[in-house]
Amino acid sequence: MTELDKTLLQQLRRLHAPDCPAVGTLGDFLDGKLSPEERQALDAHLRACPACINRLIDLRELALLAKEGEPPPRALTKKLKRLALFLATGEETGPSVWERITTALAAT
Repeated sequence: MTELDKTLLQQLRRLHAPDCPAVGTLGDFLDGKLSPEERQALDAHLRACPACINRLIDLRELALLAKEGEPPPRALTKKLKRLALFLATGEETGPSVWERITTALAAT
């Protein structure tokens, strides 16, 4: 896992309601890493929280895509890395030199 991925996951962990479990906890729930007591408490929370159920479904789909899906397009990957960098630093980055040259040549 790259440093950028770790930063993005740290930011995602903070994006939940105060009484909702973190993304990491939901991932542990899917992986079966929680104790029976923790699993039971989380299961009760999931029955009452549609937002957490949606997050759990998204995590399950992402895990499936990571294992069986085809890799995302390079352009999308670059855009997501720029977005993550912007979220982490607050600095907006422009396209790379290579992308600017490619765009200029494609326009001619």
